[in-house]
Amino acid sequence: MTVTVIYAEMDKYISSGAYVAGQSAEGTGYGIFSYASSSTISAGARFNGASYSCDQAFLRFDTSSIGYDVTDVLLSIFGHSDSSVVDADLVVRAVVWDGGPGPSDFVKGSDLSSLVKVANLNTASYLDSYFSFDSTDNFKDAIVGGGFTSLMIHYANQEYGLGATASEYINFKSKRNIGSSQDPKLIITHELPAPPVVTAAILL
Repeated sequence: MTVTVIYAEMDKYISSGAYVAGQSAEGTGYGIFSYASSSTISAGARFNGASYSCDQAFLRFDTSSIGYDVTDVLLSIFGHSDSSVVDADLVVRAVVWDGGPGPSDFVKGSDLSSLVKVANLNTASYLDSYFSFDSTDNFKDAIVGGGFTSLMIHYANQEYGLGATASEYINFKSKRNIGSSQDPKLIITHELPAPPVVTAAILL
């Protein structure tokens, strides 16, 4: 077994705003906005007394070097600020995301249950350093050993059409910080990929 750390090669967050909680969860409110060049990423939900928002964080990792014999995975992020006046549960799901910057990747609350849940976290676990999500048994099977693994972090209650009662979100460092010392990362325990088979030619 070996442990490989892979840093995010793309990330962004998308915010769905509405004056009605259910519309924010479904992305049918006054707008869906994408933040693909921010140095911090938001995940969770908020209510400011007049409007609601659901913030979905997207992360993409090049896991092509890993292979398929994965036994354990941890998603770890570096905290920037804890804006959870009310502590909230966040959920991580495996998604198909090509790294594009636009808002069309937003996932409706009613579609979330169709995506595999791979990890979760309560914002009470926030740190101003690296901290990890609690992985499910599905996480190791969600790693795309021959390509890219994409993940999305969302407010747990979005799945049920519910909005935040206050600020229920955290911000963490994005890949746009200099170097990789604070980038989102996957810590993957796996078997080393088998070496390529070389067939020797026999000359007669």
